[in-house]
Amino acid sequence: GTEGIFGDTEGNGIGADIQILTNETVISGVILTSSSQGDGKAGEILIHSPAGVTITDATLNSQTRGAGVGGDIDIRTATFALSGNGSLNVSAFGAGDAGNIDIDGGVVTINDRGALILTASGSGTGGKLSLSATSLLLTDRAMITGTVSKEGNGDLLEFKTTDMKLQDRASITSNTIGSGAGG
Repeated sequence: GTEGIFGDTEGNGIGADIQILTNETVISGVILTSSSQGDGKAGEILIHSPAGVTITDATLNSQTRGAGVGGDIDIRTATFALSGNGSLNVSAFGAGDAGNIDIDGGVVTINDRGALILTASGSGTGGKLSLSATSLLLTDRAMITGTVSKEGNGDLLEFKTTDMKLQDRASITSNTIGSGAGG
């Protein structure tokens, strides 16, 4: 089976929040998911760890498949590292709007195919990525991508940093496939 923490709602209720409030957080080889399958709002995924957050080969996922709004993924830390195919995903597959990814990370490193992914493939609006860091490094096929298909409107990718580097086939992309407006 899949190991992880799941805060899902399938009806009109609000999904459970997933909150990790520690000095330092390491997440490896698991899935944290907050989703809405109906009209209810998905819960939030909050990680507030002043010393550091490391995510390796793990997925943090917030999605909506109905009319409900997706939950946000919010990370606050001094150093944030995402690697080993680890990913943060917000997505909307129905009429509901996707959640947002908000990272306030000081030093942010995304490498080894780590990914921030925002998707809208229904009539809902795509999410917003707000990334604030003193230093941002994407390397070794890391990616940040926003994709809109069908009629949903696009994702917004916003970066606030004094030092940003992309190297070793890393990428930042915004795609529109369909009648929706791009981000």
